[in-house]
Amino acid sequence: MNLSDNTKVGIIIPTKNRSDFVIRALKYYLSLNSPHPLYIGDSSDSEEAGKIIQAVDQLKSKLPVVYLPFPDGDTIKKMIYLLSNVKEKYATYTGDDDYHVPNTLTECARFLEDHFDYESAIGRSITFKLTGNGAYGSLKETHDYPRRSIESDSASERLYLSLGPALTPLINSVMKTKKFRQFFQNSESVFDVVMRSEILPNCRLVVAGKHKVIDRLGFVRQIHDRHFKVPDMYDQLMSPEWYKSYHEIEKIVVADLKSKEAIGQEEAEYNFKKAFWNYLNMYLPRFYRNFTPSFDSPSKKIGFRTRLAASLPVIKKVYRKIRPLFNKKIQLHYEVLQTGSKYYEDFKPIRDSFNPHVHK
Repeated sequence: MNLSDNTKVGIIIPTKNRSDFVIRALKYYLSLNSPHPLYIGDSSDSEEAGKIIQAVDQLKSKLPVVYLPFPDGDTIKKMIYLLSNVKEKYATYTGDDDYHVPNTLTECARFLEDHFDYESAIGRSITFKLTGNGAYGSLKETHDYPRRSIESDSASERLYLSLGPALTPLINSVMKTKKFRQFFQNSESVFDVVMRSEILPNCRLVVAGKHKVIDRLGFVRQIHDRHFKVPDMYDQLMSPEWYKSYHEIEKIVVADLKSKEAIGQEEAEYNFKKAFWNYLNMYLPRFYRNFTPSFDSPSKKIGFRTRLAASLPVIKKVYRKIRPLFNKKIQLHYEVLQTGSKYYEDFKPIRDSFNPHVHK
């Protein structure tokens, strides 16, 4: 792919002691001749770091990759450090176990170049699980990871939508590197890890401008048991850090709203409260439902449709064929596996990358 400098996207990848995932990512981007530079921020111990350095040395003549060792510690400082090293106009974030589709990154950058009222863009997304929970294995399941464009002309309305029905991490989107770095720099006074690493950057991003979801596969997230664990929502709210973090975020985002919409302090505070209350109203019940089954039942109940599909797979096949006639909503987790689908070709290299038979 021959790209102008303005359509290259710096991909930042913080990591620690997960060389298998990092090496898998390097081989994936190499297999697609990705022009988008990778910036690996590594806090691994010497043995794991050595494996990554060896892989980078072998591939750096064929793949644009920058290896940046970083002492273990504050993740926000690591993000700022990585973004400070990105030379490209646009940047995005990915976990070492996740994937961006290079062609979709290019489309996102081009879209932002042509639409100055948009601050971020991303492709459609799915999640997947592998047998064994590692970097390689057979595909166990795929699920939709719904994302919505946020295109209101009102910054307050965009904030409301982003903290409610459209809530997904926006730091996986393509955005201007300078803005991305600024959003994290201003979060150092926020102590709650979820509030500073996701909520605040998301809020600032949608207040600054619109968000676009491109109609092609763009981001694929692996779900496994080696994720960094964060407290559930109840424990977050009970933490003394959460109360202080909320007021820090309120102060920053209210100032952004006043500047963007030319509204007064009282109206900006009201709009922020309305948006954040929407967030609590939607997600507290969800966390509660996930928590209560541990008291109600030791096993998860299986729905009627799931039992029917398992017992009569032919019905499921017929349903898949006729579903588009009466429901236009895309089931992306299904589409990426169908050879006739427009999303198949972008998922196939990802599936190949974790295939244990390819990587014997």
